[in-house]
Amino acid sequence: QSLLGIPSSSANIEQTFQIHVNNRFIALTEKHAAECLLNALSHLANTHPASSSFVYFSKEEALHLDSMSLVHEGMMLALRLGGNTMSRNGHNTEFVLGDNPRRSYEASALSFARVVRCDYLLSKWDVEIVDSSGDRKDSSFVRGVDSSCLAGMEDTANRRCILAYSPAPKLTQDGGMTMANDTSVGHLILALRWCHQHGTARGGVDGDEDDSVPMALVQCLAERAVMMLGTEIGLHKEAKRAVGDDVVRSVNSELLELFDEFFVPSLIGEYPMSGSGIESLRNRSKR
Repeated sequence: QSLLGIPSSSANIEQTFQIHVNNRFIALTEKHAAECLLNALSHLANTHPASSSFVYFSKEEALHLDSMSLVHEGMMLALRLGGNTMSRNGHNTEFVLGDNPRRSYEASALSFARVVRCDYLLSKWDVEIVDSSGDRKDSSFVRGVDSSCLAGMEDTANRRCILAYSPAPKLTQDGGMTMANDTSVGHLILALRWCHQHGTARGGVDGDEDDSVPMALVQCLAERAVMMLGTEIGLHKEAKRAVGDDVVRSVNSELLELFDEFFVPSLIGEYPMSGSGIESLRNRSKR
């Protein structure tokens, strides 16, 4: 150091080198942590009980199945519809059987519907067709669906949560995180915050350094996290588990802060996650 107290050139070089080493270490740590988290979320998604909650049947199996004792109101079904009259927005439309090659289907061979009413005397159901996007604006109502049309049904026993419903852990005064007893939806919110911060800081463009986190990895992690978040929120809503009002307000506040007031991708940014991911979360949260 010089007599004037100004650091020498060698000290400046050493300080610059130390900053570079620290930045490179942090970048590598973030990159490996993101890869590990993506693998963990992928494993959770593949092994989630809700991922195997739908059971399909062949036509022969459906004929020998006592489906009326298994199906109840509110359950989701997969149906092979044919020859049924459907009321769509006040107009009657007939589904056409696929046995006649000269006739064409109006609907796909397999439709998903929610049971509205069960007629145990006639072994029929009144159902509401659910669009694949989850939008009920164009939903259709089908009366008197025969139980032989059953192609699959949800196993409600498998529709259960694997994450606790609690807000994101808070930063402590020493810079650490408050410890949580269980992994929760708050941890997914933390992951999405990091994706948002990383994406907006980089402007959605990969850095020049080889050690930086690729934006493709950030986007995959964000979309995987938001899918899991939507699934868990929907399942908690179905289960109607008792949680404190403070917890509900905290989680809702964090979700609104993350996704904006109307779940639009302005706060999460277009870079770290596509609009389809936000749309999927909106649909899952409605159910």
